[in-house]
Amino acid sequence: MGATAALVVAPLGSPAAHAALGPPIGFAIGSDARLYGSSLGPPVLVDSAAMAPPGAGLAAFMENDGRVSAYAIGLQGGLVMTAPTVNRPGNTIIQDGPSGLAPPGAPLSGVRAQGWDHIFFVGGSGTVYRASYRWPARPGPGPQPWGGAGAPRGGIVAAALLPTSAPVVVFVGNNGGLYSVWETGSGSSATILHSPPGTAQPGGGVALVSTTVGMQAFFTGLDGRLWTTHITGGPLPDPWAPVAVTAAGVVPSGASLTAAQLPNGALAVSFTGNDGAVRIATTDLTGSWLAPVTITPTGVTRAGSPVSLAVSGNDLYTGWCGNEIWWWWRWEWPKGPFPQPWIGELTPIRVPTPGLIREGFTISFSARP
Repeated sequence: MGATAALVVAPLGSPAAHAALGPPIGFAIGSDARLYGSSLGPPVLVDSAAMAPPGAGLAAFMENDGRVSAYAIGLQGGLVMTAPTVNRPGNTIIQDGPSGLAPPGAPLSGVRAQGWDHIFFVGGSGTVYRASYRWPARPGPGPQPWGGAGAPRGGIVAAALLPTSAPVVVFVGNNGGLYSVWETGSGSSATILHSPPGTAQPGGGVALVSTTVGMQAFFTGLDGRLWTTHITGGPLPDPWAPVAVTAAGVVPSGASLTAAQLPNGALAVSFTGNDGAVRIATTDLTGSWLAPVTITPTGVTRAGSPVSLAVSGNDLYTGWCGNEIWWWWRWEWPKGPFPQPWIGELTPIRVPTPGLIREGFTISFSARP
């Protein structure tokens, strides 16, 4: 479907690093349906071929050789991926599996474990599909039904890894209940209902993060609260004991969410509020949630639109797309006891091509190789 020269880390820009690992690299599908990357600098074209609808859901990973493994639901509704070209440098965009599996540009989630990329999305049948690739990623049998029947078509999914490196996926089903899909010892999957029906908006925003004591899932209740609950990713549902992270009405119902754990054990979750401002809530070192901090002016993007988080060295990076501006926010997490103000700085990246990056587009963060 197309090829360009390999994208290497250097062209993405390397401003003075705030941490030893440097900033992550963010990727997005531009308004021309092509894949772009940025690391605190103007977006760089990754491939000249159209990949997916503007702002599509995206999972992207940087490789040691500077190439990119990226996955999206393409213009034909099938899973598309960047794959290395044969006998010459660069990538090519390839569809793996049939068309029409999911709405073009639908959300998806990806995790990397032991040299494999595991990609998940909700197909048109309401089933969670899974596709797994070992680098260098090449087409295989295509996405396969994995579980979770009853998910809204094109709904949001979130994946994370157990300590065994087995993936777990969460989503909100058609009945408004929070579900997880986990990998059994035999390699098959099982679907577990954790919450009562009517807990959240069907197909709405979820996030999942691996912690030192299990997995923490996040979702937005119909009351506009951000909630979190512990899950083990096992054959039985955990006792339903959700904890409210915010007050009612703070988060748009169904808003996209993103979460991460810091090296000091604190958790962070980010979202865009009803006023279009980006917010982050964190725990203290005892595990108690602090009130969300508003890190931007109002109206920087659409209410409930995607936000990304990435931990790199001593910093927590937040990324989102505004109106023709690609925004990054860098936090240096507190070294002392909580509560303590976070030290942050806002970096607007003005895109040279008008309209290339628009508010509400998805950004996928990848650590530098």
